[in-house]
Amino acid sequence: MVGWNSEESNYRGLLGPVKPTLENYNKAVKDNYGDKAAQVLAVYRATTDAEVEQVASDLAGDRFIGFSTWRWSKLHRQTGVQTRVPLPVRPLRAPSAQPPG
Repeated sequence: MVGWNSEESNYRGLLGPVKPTLENYNKAVKDNYGDKAAQVLAVYRATTDAEVEQVASDLAGDRFIGFSTWRWSKLHRQTGVQTRVPLPVRPLRAPSAQPPG
């Protein structure tokens, strides 16, 4: 089982200390991706300042862990001898109103 969570990296992983504005986001993508920036901006699209924090966080997280985790799992699937590891599964239950103990 492989995966990552939504806070592996946030917009600061791409923008650094600057404010999460559309102008700063577009500049950071162009600085990082050069002639491929248009392709990146087509996938990680922000059209307003309000969207930048989430979109830049998505891109920063994918850069930090998403792609490498996907690549590692693909290589493992192609070369590994163990295809799966059984894990115990417990049914979900509603949270208790009483704290444990």
